[in-house]
Amino acid sequence: MARAFTPSELPAPGVQDRYLAADSVVSGDADGVGADTYVQVILALVDAVALGRIDEFWKPEPERAWWAAIRGCFTSTSRTTRGARLGSISKSYGLPGLRLGWLVGRDAAIRDAVMRMKDYTTICSSATSEVLAAVALRNRRVLLERNLATVERNLPLLDDFFERHGDTFEWVRPTASPIGFPRVNDVADVDEMCARLADMGVLLLPGSVYDQPAHMRIGFGRANMPDALHLLEACLGAPSTA
Repeated sequence: MARAFTPSELPAPGVQDRYLAADSVVSGDADGVGADTYVQVILALVDAVALGRIDEFWKPEPERAWWAAIRGCFTSTSRTTRGARLGSISKSYGLPGLRLGWLVGRDAAIRDAVMRMKDYTTICSSATSEVLAAVALRNRRVLLERNLATVERNLPLLDDFFERHGDTFEWVRPTASPIGFPRVNDVADVDEMCARLADMGVLLLPGSVYDQPAHMRIGFGRANMPDALHLLEACLGAPSTA
């Protein structure tokens, strides 16, 4: 069950709440909703939940002050010890095929439980992937700069596209990850539109996956963004098959 909270609605530290009994994951665009408020929400959740985790798959690069504040609450001895930070070679480094990541936390019981579960499900990772991941992390700056350059080339293309199609899309410019979540207007079935685009070779995720059927998720971390936008524009002018 999902439930939205404001900071004032969160239970006091140490008070059990049936909606916050085990794990709490908060995601969103901090700058888009006001960084100060966002950090306050995260810190309030860390105090309220029994176990918290922070997803660093799309850590901002370069690191911003609001992210450092959030990250610090999972390592500071003044806050929860039952926290975990998740990282991966897949996203920011652009190497999803290696299928490797990491978890960092100060709670030994959590680490042991995670290791036991991994032993049960996968036993061990590919040795080749581990070697390649080690090489990648030793050269992380090169990979991050390359991928960031691609994102910085593509974002203005999206800005221009959504400005030209302002009647169809409501675009909130992302400030951290190479993913946007525009609202789609004047399209009766966003799922059907995404299915047509998939047949054309453009993969967009319909917002219905997130219980937001009037939205779609679009990534802009690939070099072929101009070609994808050309096909999306063609799709907008084509009649629906629904």
